[in-house]
Amino acid sequence: MGAQSRRIVRQLLTESILLAAVGVVLGVLASYGILAMIKAVLPRFAFAPEVVIRINLPVLVFSGVVAAATALLFGLWPALQLSRTQAGQIMVSNTRRVAGSVRGRRAHNALIALQIALTLVPAGRRRARR
Repeated sequence: MGAQSRRIVRQLLTESILLAAVGVVLGVLASYGILAMIKAVLPRFAFAPEVVIRINLPVLVFSGVVAAATALLFGLWPALQLSRTQAGQIMVSNTRRVAGSVRGRRAHNALIALQIALTLVPAGRRRARR
């Protein structure tokens, strides 16, 4: 309550970037662990001796950059929306009315429609193959 909009944006961006950084670190550790497990499970001569199975560093860096950009984008969007809300509006009205602006409802409805469409696509493909 009473925080400046810049401080709210900075706080929410910090949280989203920290969450993305933890996700990247856990993802990298998991990829190295899974690669070690795959190497342990594969038979010794499953591939030619020249074949080297390893993590591709440029792909790993690209994935980290995409994760950082995603954290920045999806952390900045809600932060800017929250920073526009007046404290007096929040105190006078309930949260649903403040967060339920016309633009917010359109975005919310579009995301729900997209989620339902993506959920139904694989089911339709499975039925078509049978």
